[in-house]
Amino acid sequence: MSAILAPAAERRRRPRSAASSQALHFAVPGLHLCLPLECVTRVLPIMALQELPQAPPWVLGLLNLGGEILPVLDLALWLQRPAHAYDLDTPVLLCSDGRRSAGLLVQRVDGVGPLDDADRRGRPLAAGEQGSPFVCVFERGESLSFMLDIGALLQGAGPR
Repeated sequence: MSAILAPAAERRRRPRSAASSQALHFAVPGLHLCLPLECVTRVLPIMALQELPQAPPWVLGLLNLGGEILPVLDLALWLQRPAHAYDLDTPVLLCSDGRRSAGLLVQRVDGVGPLDDADRRGRPLAAGEQGSPFVCVFERGESLSFMLDIGALLQGAGPR
């Protein structure tokens, strides 16, 4: 079982560095991604969206969530990854950077887990460095998990 999905009692026994935080881990085709937990307000199944005329292809539409209107983005298309099929269980992450909010359609949610500086690989990426939509990369078992730059994503930047 991966460290992300380990039972709570096992996670509590593991030593953590002072520089660890919690993140939501999820995926789009071919990529493992994460966001700091404080950026994700809810995870919902996909629901009816209002089409937004002349929107870019990665903008799926608008979601009316209790009177709050949020754009919903197909994260795979925004990251120029292969499209994936949606069904009624396809997750939408409701995210905020403190100023803006949006829904991010993803392929699957893998769970909540710690991000420890000891698992960081390579130097941190500056937001927007060389067109990168990622802030940094963490080792996650046998793969890497790319932390998204939520600010760049929510400010309406096009795909990278």
